[in-house]
Amino acid sequence: MLMTKTTMGTIICLVFMVGISMVYFSKEREKTIENKFFNGMIITNVIGLIVHVIVEYAAFFYVPIISSIILKCVLYYYVTYTAFFLSYLLLIIKLKHANFFIKLTNIILLITYVIVTVLPEKLFVEGEIAYTYGP
Repeated sequence: MLMTKTTMGTIICLVFMVGISMVYFSKEREKTIENKFFNGMIITNVIGLIVHVIVEYAAFFYVPIISSIILKCVLYYYVTYTAFFLSYLLLIIKLKHANFFIKLTNIILLITYVIVTVLPEKLFVEGEIAYTYGP
């Protein structure tokens, strides 16, 4: 079984985030738009940590179609979490036109999803070093 320092750190973060999620979601919250975005950030972060652990195995035990799907999932995670974080920041600073910027962020998010889905990626593996790159 492949267990690097990065994998171990990700697993520790995952346990920590699951604990924080359990504490946060165990209490009733106000139904505000800020809380909805914060809930989305927490859930996305837990899913992202799970994807990170899976990605390390997908990179080292390369099966073309399955690994490609898993490697693209981590890109989806980065884009989704960034969109949640940006939208949350726009909401909590009480920006005058926050709703416009959140809609713009969602449009950019969808365009980015299409780009990530369409563009091919290549995997470089040498020893314990593995990363993806475009053609």
